[in-house]
Amino acid sequence: MNQLRFAVERHPDEPRRTLFFAGTGSTSPIDGLHLAQAASSPVGGPYQADLLGEQVRGSVWFRSEHQCGLTVDGWGDGLLVVSHLEPSDAKPDGAAMAVLSLYGGDDQTYDAVEGRWQAWWAEHHPMEAPAVPD
Repeated sequence: MNQLRFAVERHPDEPRRTLFFAGTGSTSPIDGLHLAQAASSPVGGPYQADLLGEQVRGSVWFRSEHQCGLTVDGWGDGLLVVSHLEPSDAKPDGAAMAVLSLYGGDDQTYDAVEGRWQAWWAEHHPMEAPAVPD
C-alpha cells in the first residue's frame, strides 16, 4: 500500500521502472546495506547514505514492523522498500526483499543500479531453492 501511495501522491501518470529482489538470510538487508541509521530516522526525516557505492539522499517514507521505505532523490525521486523476516519455523533461513522504484532517468542509470543490486543481493540474500516434490 505504501508503494501505491507513493506512486499516486508523487508520480501520478509517470512511468516507473521497478527492480525486485527476494531471498533468504538471517541478517536484515537494512543492516547489510548500512541503512540502520537512515531506517531509524523519524518518518519524513532526511537521510544520506552510501548505497552500494552510490551516494543517496532522501527521506523516510514509512516504517513498519518488517519493512522500511526510503525515498531516493537520485532515482528520479524513487523509492526503496526493504523487508526482512528473522529465521523462524515457517522460514528457517529467514526472508529478505527489496523493491526499487525508479522514475525518469536513462537506460544506463537503470542498468548500473540493477547491476550493483544483482551482484550484492546474490551474495548476501540468495534465492531459496524451490522445494522438490518427493
